[in-house]
Amino acid sequence: MLAVLTKKERDWVQSVVKEEEIERYMRNGRDFIDDDEIWEKLRNNKKPDKKKIEDIIQKSMEIQTLEPDETACLLNIEDPEIWHQLFDVAKNIKKKVYDNRIVTFAPLYCGDLCVNNCLYCGFRRENIVIKRKRLTLEEIRRETEVLAGEIGHKRLIVVYGEHPSTDAAYIADTIRTIYDVKVKTKNGYGQIRRVNVNIAPMSIDDLSLLRDVGIGTY
Repeated sequence: MLAVLTKKERDWVQSVVKEEEIERYMRNGRDFIDDDEIWEKLRNNKKPDKKKIEDIIQKSMEIQTLEPDETACLLNIEDPEIWHQLFDVAKNIKKKVYDNRIVTFAPLYCGDLCVNNCLYCGFRRENIVIKRKRLTLEEIRRETEVLAGEIGHKRLIVVYGEHPSTDAAYIADTIRTIYDVKVKTKNGYGQIRRVNVNIAPMSIDDLSLLRDVGIGTY
């Protein structure tokens, strides 16, 4: 049962959250996301005229970055016909940027222990139904052999709860283990080329450690 944090877990949480690393990026005590400004732009761009929307759509088709006011105009569209036009444009932009390329990756859950209690997440602390587990490096190696060998995956998304038992050092060890796996197959060798991570926010030092072991998308 993990509904109540142990002293070790509480101490770990205190060591992970470094206020100075948060405050250095704040402006006058506030983060860079200005909620008031966002709502103001949404209010100021209500009921945009069709010509303005067409100009914004044309700009987006040229793969140019939209300004916040332009994005607010698109969010205020009410005409179903223009919405359908916007969907078609989005599809065309996606194809222009990515063509018909599809990239797949397999999930590998390394640990579901967590100090947090996010209601949407099955890892949440107060979920006392699930059986908690942290994979050993040997278990991760065997899972990777199956994913890279029999199934043929080249990319993984590895998932961890936020917990002292799955800290940055453990995550780094798991990534090294995954990259080290090389499986003989009928077509040569199977190996994971990119390890993407699904993890909680981390300190700069911890992120640097994971960068050095070769994480993919964070």
